[in-house]
Amino acid sequence: MGAVTDLLARAQSLFGQAKTILLKPDATAEELAQAESLKKEAEGLKARAAQLKEIEMEADLLQKQQEQQAENKGNQPPAPDFKSWSEFVVALTDAFVSKGKTVDRRLKFWEETDEDAPARPTGRKDMSGITGADGGVLIPLQQLNQIMAVAAPMSVVRQRATIINMSGRTIKLPVLDQTVTAAGEPSFFGGVKVYWEEEAATITASDMQFKQSNLVAHELVGYTAVANSLLRDAGVALADFLGGPLGFPGAVAWAEDYAFLRGNGVGKPLGVLESPAAVVVPRNTLSDIKYDDLIAMEGAYMGGEGVWLATHAAKKKLLAMNGPTATNYAGVYMWGSAKDGVPNMLLGRPIVFVDKLPAVGEKGDMMLCDFTFYPIGNRQNATTVEADTSEKFGKNQTAFRIVSRVAGQPWLSAPITLAGDATTKVSPFVVLKKETS
Repeated sequence: MGAVTDLLARAQSLFGQAKTILLKPDATAEELAQAESLKKEAEGLKARAAQLKEIEMEADLLQKQQEQQAENKGNQPPAPDFKSWSEFVVALTDAFVSKGKTVDRRLKFWEETDEDAPARPTGRKDMSGITGADGGVLIPLQQLNQIMAVAAPMSVVRQRATIINMSGRTIKLPVLDQTVTAAGEPSFFGGVKVYWEEEAATITASDMQFKQSNLVAHELVGYTAVANSLLRDAGVALADFLGGPLGFPGAVAWAEDYAFLRGNGVGKPLGVLESPAAVVVPRNTLSDIKYDDLIAMEGAYMGGEGVWLATHAAKKKLLAMNGPTATNYAGVYMWGSAKDGVPNMLLGRPIVFVDKLPAVGEKGDMMLCDFTFYPIGNRQNATTVEADTSEKFGKNQTAFRIVSRVAGQPWLSAPITLAGDATTKVSPFVVLKKETS
């Protein structure tokens, strides 16, 4: 408070000088003006002293709070991370289900402040007696990375897509404007042109055209409840199950794939099927898949090592599909030698049968895609696995929830128009249409 005292002392002195001048019966106009100036300067010093006092009080309060927090933590070093999901579940079981044991300091606690908002780690709960109402814990992100690593191989799109790490909810992607339709002018290069010029001639300039694409992360949420008796008796095995293909990783992989393929972009990623970047090829025969459909899709495809996607119900049709004539090459040239088995190849490209596409005969029952043209945005540090013993306390259950934030949509905003005829459209995403025309 020394600085505050000094400012007030100076203000008091100035007030005294002004008072002396004002008490003079024969004070001149110049002296009266000086007294007014002294008064204003003193008032300024007084205001500065008040501000400084308030700041010092706030700083002292913050210092005391920090010292109290350090004392509560006992000056312990930061708790290490759990090495596996099994360790997390065992610690959770010991603390909230079995009870009576020391709470593992690696557990991180959260509380919900808004019933309508998803839970987020906002502060530590009071651990009074480890009651059911005090049971919200957050799994470290390192273990979540393990879960996502398990999910990736189960995903059709993610393991083939371009992955972009996002530090915020939205990332702006600069992409080439490839919508040029003039004959003789390739649209692949976004307006960049080259010219044949005579030696020493003036070079014709061309400008690269860019567009901006917004990649927006959306929340994918999973939820399940487990009986506390099961946690108590089989905690490690249960953790392996929840962290395996039939648990959270499998559920995340399936839901992501469905959105990447069929999402409408509203509250979820924009999928290939709904994207304006896809070329939609008319079907040869209503409610069927024919050899001519595959040829038309290949003709509209532009990409690298693409992959065929088909609904499971299409497998029998493709295996029995006839070639150019009804009696020759029935399926053999597509699938290889029957005596060597039936590899998952179609017209020289891999084919994957998935349960996320529409029924045979519907738009998108078959696709041909190069998913390197499909960016997936991973929101960094925004995916959590949480456990809560309070919500299901009356049923003697522990609730688990996973919240993942992910974005996805094709790079292109429209198909590419070929320069040769300025009419033919190609794309790294080709979809078979429902109608025949």
